[in-house]
Amino acid sequence: MKDADRHLLWPSGATILLFALCLHALPAPLHGEAPSLAEKLDEYARTLAQLRARHPGPRAKEALEQAEVWLEQARAFDLSGQKRRAEARAELVSVQLDYLRALLMLEEMTNKARKLEEEAKKKEEEAEQIEQRLERAREKLQRLRRQEEENR
Repeated sequence: MKDADRHLLWPSGATILLFALCLHALPAPLHGEAPSLAEKLDEYARTLAQLRARHPGPRAKEALEQAEVWLEQARAFDLSGQKRRAEARAELVSVQLDYLRALLMLEEMTNKARKLEEEAKKKEEEAEQIEQRLERAREKLQRLRRQEEENR
C-alpha cells in the first residue's frame, strides 16, 4: 500500500462519530415495554465490559473510559433522584457505545488490512525470488545451448 493511501485506513474522528450517530439513530426493536433506566444502565455496563474484553486500541480505550465515567454519573444521578440528568447521561453512554462499536469495527478492519498488506509483501517477495530463479534457469539454459552448439 502506498504511503499516500494510508490515511484511508484511519478516518478522522468526525467520520467515526458520524458513523456512530447513524448507528444510534437506527430504530430500537419494538418488543414489550421500554426497559427502566436502571435496566438500561446495567445493560450498558455489561456491554462496556464486553467491549473492554476485546482489548481495544488507545483511541477506543479513551472512549471506553469516557463511557464508564458517564455511566457512573448516570447511576449517581439516578440514585439521587435527578431523572432527567440521569437519562441525559444514559443517552451519552448509548451514543458512546455506538461510537465504540464503530471504532472497534474500524480497528478490526485496519488490523485485517495490515495483515493482508503483510501477506501481499510476502507474496511479492516470493514472486521476486521465483523470477530470479527463473532468470537464472534461463541463463543456465542459454549457456548450455551455447556449449552444445560449440561442441557440434
